[in-house]
Amino acid sequence: MNINTVKWNSKTVFIGIAILSLALQCFFAFSSMDIYHPDEISQILEPAHSLTFGLEMPNYDPGGTFVYGMRNMLAIYLTTAVMMASKILPWKTPLTYLFSVKLVLLALFNWGFYGMYRLVKSSKSEIGLIAVAMLALYVPFLRFGYRTLSETLSIPFLIWACVWLNERTGKGAFRAGLAVGISVIFRYGSGVVLPFVFGDLLVQKEWKRLGYFIAGAAVMALVLAIDDTLQWGRPFHSVLAYFKYNILSGKSKDFGVQPWYDHVKDLAMFLPWSLWLLFVGFWDNGKPVKKMLSSTSFQMAVFYTVVFSLVAHKEFRFVIPIIPLLVMGISEGFSEVKLQWRKKTAVLALLGLAIFIGQSIVLNNAIYKDPRTGSQYDWVIRNYTNPAFTGLIIIGNVYVGMHSYCHKDIPQFFIEPPYNQLGKIVGDYPQLSHAIVHVSKDTPDLEDKLNKLGFIKIKKDKQVIYFEKRNLYN
Repeated sequence: MNINTVKWNSKTVFIGIAILSLALQCFFAFSSMDIYHPDEISQILEPAHSLTFGLEMPNYDPGGTFVYGMRNMLAIYLTTAVMMASKILPWKTPLTYLFSVKLVLLALFNWGFYGMYRLVKSSKSEIGLIAVAMLALYVPFLRFGYRTLSETLSIPFLIWACVWLNERTGKGAFRAGLAVGISVIFRYGSGVVLPFVFGDLLVQKEWKRLGYFIAGAAVMALVLAIDDTLQWGRPFHSVLAYFKYNILSGKSKDFGVQPWYDHVKDLAMFLPWSLWLLFVGFWDNGKPVKKMLSSTSFQMAVFYTVVFSLVAHKEFRFVIPIIPLLVMGISEGFSEVKLQWRKKTAVLALLGLAIFIGQSIVLNNAIYKDPRTGSQYDWVIRNYTNPAFTGLIIIGNVYVGMHSYCHKDIPQFFIEPPYNQLGKIVGDYPQLSHAIVHVSKDTPDLEDKLNKLGFIKIKKDKQVIYFEKRNLYN
């Protein structure tokens, strides 16, 4: 049988891949309470929890100093709406609120995948669908899909902006403007897309589409202006504060300065290497490369990377929105190349599969190796029903709260070196019933100190030790 004569339905195959991808996403989203970065707690989950349960909202008080007014409230309001809606469910547990948020995020994330499928399907590229399928099954990328990070929230809207721009209609341009506007609201860094689209449409002399795009973006700008006025007292306060802090003042350097090529290195490490084997197997005199370089999504990804490389402070998560743009650009590159199976192709397919699996395992373990990122949250959630869980001390290098996970208005303290205040805090707050210690070179004698204050060790998990107050149940 000649495999090239076998007819296959790409839609059916992709539905199967989508189901498998969703199963993987759900497994990681609901089997672990890990976090990748504190921002997903402190900037969205914690404030949303406070609004949901009528508590004082940390970090977003206009007189506060944590973010200096650098964030709008829209992502928090949406998360709050999901949490409040989940109150109607019969299960009154912190997992109910958290899983409800994750379900919405997964739906949004997979809407982005559907956009990638639509874009590549419209180009009639069967090879391109293989590239999209790789990303849909790429675990290191999938584990960002359920996180309340600004990067994650902006991804699907950037994808659909490319889809609608590719329609080359006024209506599509208007929708693209809306999508880019929403993406910018969720992550101000995505604002680099705006000058790229403006420039692209100007070069093409697409005046009508440019007008529609500006109109769509203006709608979301109005929404942001209203939100900032209500929260901070003036339109676009958070945008101006963000750029003043990160660009004009250079204060972002306080979080570290990385070399200009750092994001390029991250992309080279994170992008599935098997994608490049597609060019080896289906070279076709370099046509895929030329087509890829001319695609809007690839050019947008390159522009995004160049601009972010000029900023002093860089983090790995900043490049996550670029990944699907690159994959779409690579996929579009094969729009005029027919899928032909040969011995060479089969060998490359097996090699690509081995590389794909190996890279997924290695990167997954490398990115999520820090035990602090999850074990304490999982422990708090499992103990939330304990009536004796009335106060918490967190000792070590952690800057995120627990309210959004335990959903109790209990006192909680974060203590850092030299820990001199530990005794006074325990004395002033007798309701402090539990403690979490992140073991480091600064914490060798804390177990003895806690023992003298009436706490006993109940569990040790890698670098984390858990304590509860002695005679807690008597």
